[in-house]
Amino acid sequence: MEIFDRSLLRQRQRRHAENFASYDYLIQEISQRLLDRLLDIKRDFKMVLEIGYPALAQDAHMRQEKAVETLISAELPSHVEGLKGVDAVVSLDEEYLPFGSQKFDLILVNLTYHHINDLPGALLQAKRALKPDGLLLASMFGGQTLWQLRQAFMQAELSLIDGVMPHIIPMADIKDAGGLLQRAGFALPVVDRDVITVHYRSPLKLLDDLRGMGQSNVLRQRHRRFMRRDVLAEMTLLYQQEFGTEEHGEPTVPADYEVLFLQGWSPHESQQKPLRPGTGKISLEKLLSEPTKI
Repeated sequence: MEIFDRSLLRQRQRRHAENFASYDYLIQEISQRLLDRLLDIKRDFKMVLEIGYPALAQDAHMRQEKAVETLISAELPSHVEGLKGVDAVVSLDEEYLPFGSQKFDLILVNLTYHHINDLPGALLQAKRALKPDGLLLASMFGGQTLWQLRQAFMQAELSLIDGVMPHIIPMADIKDAGGLLQRAGFALPVVDRDVITVHYRSPLKLLDDLRGMGQSNVLRQRHRRFMRRDVLAEMTLLYQQEFGTEEHGEPTVPADYEVLFLQGWSPHESQQKPLRPGTGKISLEKLLSEPTKI
């Protein structure tokens, strides 16, 4: 079942591409945190595919640090221009990777997986495109993203209309993401999270920035409905009442973005493997019963 309208997503990205630089502050921050995690991995990556918002493609120092020889960037409409030092820019749908098996040492996916209809399938395709001992490193928004906005919309609709509609897309939580990496067959899967809090002048400014970033609601029509003005007004009032605060003497409202960072390796015989049950040489019971020596 398709939840997200992918053609609507691309349409909105193209519509806001011209002014994207005015709204990409959050994406730039997440891109840097993704590269920080890459920097912690003491490996070189010769052949790299980058999907989504460019991070490595905009950081020549990191490409040199990781000895990248070939970098292929999968194009997003917001970043068609300005990519320097990239060997190829290709247009593709992240749900259908047009590459053969074992092509890349590293696949970076930046802030697109939360808009994928078949995330398990996308992870399988990424694993297939990696060479043995190749790395997938990805960022995506997690289930606690914009929980304040979700709560305010829910309360507004319950008070004004019969029923609640999803104004924010469903997103995976950290446990789900780890399970999906394992299900796709990645070795040594790791998922960690950051929570980034951004303060806005008003809930309406938050909604405007989401549209400018290309991160507004793209659920298929059967999963959403047009927003009524009275619901929007009530949501704004409730958001300010419940969560309003001050920053530098100015009234603001906070919005939390939960960012999940996924890391998994294509299996290889050189990788560490857990011991089989029953092969341990030290009894945990004995270890715990011994007095601690200081």
